[in-house]
Amino acid sequence: CTGDFRNETLVVTLAKLSHDLSYWVLHRLALLGLVDVGYREGAFIVQSPAQALLTRYADLPEGTVIYDACAAPGGKTISFGRRAKAVVAGEANPGRARRLADNIHRAGSGREYVVVADGRHPPLRQADLVLLDAPGLRTGTFARPPDARWRGSPEALKSLERLQGTLLE
Repeated sequence: CTGDFRNETLVVTLAKLSHDLSYWVLHRLALLGLVDVGYREGAFIVQSPAQALLTRYADLPEGTVIYDACAAPGGKTISFGRRAKAVVAGEANPGRARRLADNIHRAGSGREYVVVADGRHPPLRQADLVLLDAPGLRTGTFARPPDARWRGSPEALKSLERLQGTLLE
């Protein structure tokens, strides 16, 4: 599919920032549950603008092998999979890895491979690009839900700081 997706309840249009199918923008949903139409078939994925821009502007040479270290739920993995030779999508949490595998099965290109792996112990010896969207306190989502700003604690922040530092080593 290279153009708009439409039915009686949903209109999805390819965003102007890219021709890549990963950059669909939802214009109208009658009910939240209606995103299943087309979404279930892998016609589009839903991403934040930041995710879409990252995958759009990454300069991937032909034949690139990517390791996505904290891959769930898989939006960036799927987007990169459309352009890379292969994307190994690692996720330490088995439940999140199942969700990642489901998303890749639904919307992936066939070049994405899910492994249950802790980013501190990469399952690859070599990759051309390593993507690390390290776990955080979800402070970037203060508006959704609004009580997120009160969930964090100084102890949780220190713990995440240590984890993020280890992941970057």
